[in-house]
Amino acid sequence: SLTLLLIARPPWHMALWLGIGHGLAFAALGFWLWPLLEMHGFTTPNDSPTWLAHWLDPVSLPLRFLLGGALVAGLLWVLFWRRLSALDVEVLPLTLFLGAALWALAGWWVAGRIGLADLRCVPLALLFLAIAAGWWIGALLQRAPSAPGARGRWQSGLWAAALTAVLIGEAAVTIEQAPHWAQWNFQGAEHKPLWTILTGLFPAMQGDLFSPRLVFEHDPENQALGSTRALETLPMELGGRPVLEGLYMESAVLAPVIYLTQAEVSQQPSSPLTRYPSARLAPARAAIHMRMLFADTVLIRSPGARRLFAADPDFERIASAAPFELWRLRDRETSLIQPLAIPLLAHPREDWQRHAFDWFAVAADTPPEFWPVYTDEPTQLPAHSPAPARIRASLLERERIHFQTSAPGQPILIRMAFHPRWQLRTPGTLHLAAPGFLLVVPESETVELFFADTLIGRAGKWASLAAPLLMAALWRMDGKRPVQALQLAPLRALLLILGLGLAVLAGRSSPDTTYRLAWQAFDQEDFVHAAALFDIAAATRLGHGRRQEARFWSATALDRAGNRAAASALFEDIAQASAGHWVGDSLRHLLQQARNHDDDAAIARWDARLQAVAPLLWEQEHDVETMNGSGSP
Repeated sequence: SLTLLLIARPPWHMALWLGIGHGLAFAALGFWLWPLLEMHGFTTPNDSPTWLAHWLDPVSLPLRFLLGGALVAGLLWVLFWRRLSALDVEVLPLTLFLGAALWALAGWWVAGRIGLADLRCVPLALLFLAIAAGWWIGALLQRAPSAPGARGRWQSGLWAAALTAVLIGEAAVTIEQAPHWAQWNFQGAEHKPLWTILTGLFPAMQGDLFSPRLVFEHDPENQALGSTRALETLPMELGGRPVLEGLYMESAVLAPVIYLTQAEVSQQPSSPLTRYPSARLAPARAAIHMRMLFADTVLIRSPGARRLFAADPDFERIASAAPFELWRLRDRETSLIQPLAIPLLAHPREDWQRHAFDWFAVAADTPPEFWPVYTDEPTQLPAHSPAPARIRASLLERERIHFQTSAPGQPILIRMAFHPRWQLRTPGTLHLAAPGFLLVVPESETVELFFADTLIGRAGKWASLAAPLLMAALWRMDGKRPVQALQLAPLRALLLILGLGLAVLAGRSSPDTTYRLAWQAFDQEDFVHAAALFDIAAATRLGHGRRQEARFWSATALDRAGNRAAASALFEDIAQASAGHWVGDSLRHLLQQARNHDDDAAIARWDARLQAVAPLLWEQEHDVETMNGSGSP
């Protein structure tokens, strides 16, 4: 639409009708789209950058054939233009699709700057390029010299059919993944041998909607279940008992802390949210976070996880069906509805998710002294009360929570994800609390919450009902007017090239581009330059998970460049972090350095920290130490 507005005239007529069209579409989707926009401040950006070895990697062979054919056809027309009739093809549609493709390519460059996944721009660019190529080849065929009359039309049609058949044949021989994927999916889980094994554990995992949540280890070998994400469907098999990790990670309010906990029970975690630090397999830290998330059971399968859970006193094994094992917390200290015995602390809503994640991660090292509440309103939070209230749950339903409290005024945490549609029907206030839960400050002994429509949700439904009526009215009013032909505005079409150039310049200076350039320098062993580029990326990348990654490789580059002091300072800073995939690797470096200097105090300090946050790395480090001590190579 933006391309059409730029290249077509008359512009005001075009702007009016594009505005009406998009406005009606926005209204027609109101019942579904408007509530999603209302939740924007509670969603998690999933804008991981995509690394391409070559710029042609996303372009399939058939599409290369089509685009190459369009270029060859254009070249032949330029070389032999005298043999062709005047090419009076309408250039507006061709320019439209090429311009749209250029904007999509611009999106690839700037996506990381605005919090979007760059890879999602590629299919649009390829689609518009393919349409433009097909339009161009068809126009040339239509105007190529041929016999007059019907015979000439038949010749052009046969040429078009022949080229189409060649293109389809070229595409057909490259289609391999889709049939295999479809067959694998439609066989169903019951035909996967590993799923049959897993069903033997279902009786031990049964529960209901309000049972403590189940955590499962992520493992690439779970592909044998049908998909590595097949375990997200377990609630359908377990009587509705919830699992901690669900299907819609970006829209999940608790996604960052859930994936951190998943990493702490997984030898090979998925860690899909690169803005947030991940972690290493560490059952003791997972136990703390599971209690905070009202989870008490974990399903594991990897050898490393089975060994570490067997050695951890916080867990007991309750069932097994090789390669799966089911472990449960021995001491479950939390409940779904729990009065808070620690003070509340108000914090602004801005960037609340990052603050909640950091608070949650630190809890694995130090018990929290306060519980954050995120609000922009001048709300007076209740003072801390050392005497906990008693809760008598009388009714728990999917869209209704009703219970009694013995101490009105004392804050009560409900370990369910916050959502604007949860509304308090009894006197009191409802808040968003860390790490993304509901918090109620009741003013009566009876507390009742309903999951109901918000004002925006109701307005969206009315807009969806009104949109078809408005469309019908416009149709009736304008249906008999003559259609005004659009024409190309060549000067304004040049803005497309200008826009693409600006996008490329912005993309070339983006943090992730700097990070790629740093890796190029690192691979070429230009470690000083690589460290400088990694530092720039660490200062500008979105999310402290990505920044920690860049800082780790900056420290590694400095170490290889011989700047040990600066490298050690960076490694130590990362090692002190409460969460992060690179914490363990930094600790290994510091531990080795302490051994080289015979610093017993540092050895004990870093060794204890490594054992706590990355037990598998600690085992590897001690295996190496034992081998070196025995004289083995």
